[in-house]
Amino acid sequence: MATLSEEEQRAVRENLEDQETLAIFNLLRKEKELGPKEKKEVKKVAKETLDKLKAEKLKIDRWHESRQITAQVKGMNYDNLLWLPQEVYSDEEVSLKTVSVTSISTRITMVEARVFI
Repeated sequence: MATLSEEEQRAVRENLEDQETLAIFNLLRKEKELGPKEKKEVKKVAKETLDKLKAEKLKIDRWHESRQITAQVKGMNYDNLLWLPQEVYSDEEVSLKTVSVTSISTRITMVEARVFI
């Protein structure tokens, strides 16, 4: 049995499915003090965001090269991030996190593309 990388171990400890979800979770919780309830909610948002992206937009080949599809991905991310705990995330923070999650979505797509080459 192969040993898990540090990030894979952390994903397991955080009860997240994979490194991609962990990456989104890390981005969302950056510079935040989260209680157990908020942390659980942020994990749920991270997972649901990635699941929706993979089910819909990330399947489109080279989606990040299309301004229209990138805008759709950004809009989808924003809609998902609106479910972050309002007492912890302001509207401005949701907008900023949306840009970051959209950027990481591009990287996730590129990594997955290399796996299939």
